[in-house]
Amino acid sequence: MQSDRVKARILIVEDESIVAFDLSSRLEAMGFKVIGIASNGVTAIEIAKKELPDMVLMDIMLGGEIDGIETAKKINESNFIPVIYLTAYSDPGTLERAKLSEPFGYILKPFEEQELRSTIEMALYKYTIEKKLKESEERYRIIAEQTGQLVYEYDIESGKIYWTGAIYDVTGYTFEEYKDKDITAWENSIHPDDREKT
Repeated sequence: MQSDRVKARILIVEDESIVAFDLSSRLEAMGFKVIGIASNGVTAIEIAKKELPDMVLMDIMLGGEIDGIETAKKINESNFIPVIYLTAYSDPGTLERAKLSEPFGYILKPFEEQELRSTIEMALYKYTIEKKLKESEERYRIIAEQTGQLVYEYDIESGKIYWTGAIYDVTGYTFEEYKDKDITAWENSIHPDDREKT
């Protein structure tokens, strides 16, 4: 049980009312706080914006205008809220599409109570770590921009380069001009108008 700490606030998005209320009862018995049940994506987005839950348990195959995957994407456009998918559909196509929305886990229906609890606990832990990391990166970005120096970070996996706001002051290039350049080549590191000054 979670009596020794603040209860995690969970939004359930499930279009089968019997499943939703059973899930709600289980979660409350485990010590979580269910802040709402939505039967479609539009309602889920509204509740998430208003209540800012700690987590969303999302059925992938929702009835209505948008499915669970699209709903999860829209929720995370405005707020960083972890989503765990609940689904009876484990086909590769559905799971591949769901992966792109970067969920914090999957639970296949029908699920066991212990599986439900452990998946939620692990997702909440991962979310806490990622949130702290994002806050740390934001502090680092602000400090780096205030130094007036050119600082960048290269992501080996994605190949993306992240720059500070000082890029124009140092190179003479705007971010848009500089982002596709090969930074290992000296002639690309300084704007042509400024090369004679070096």
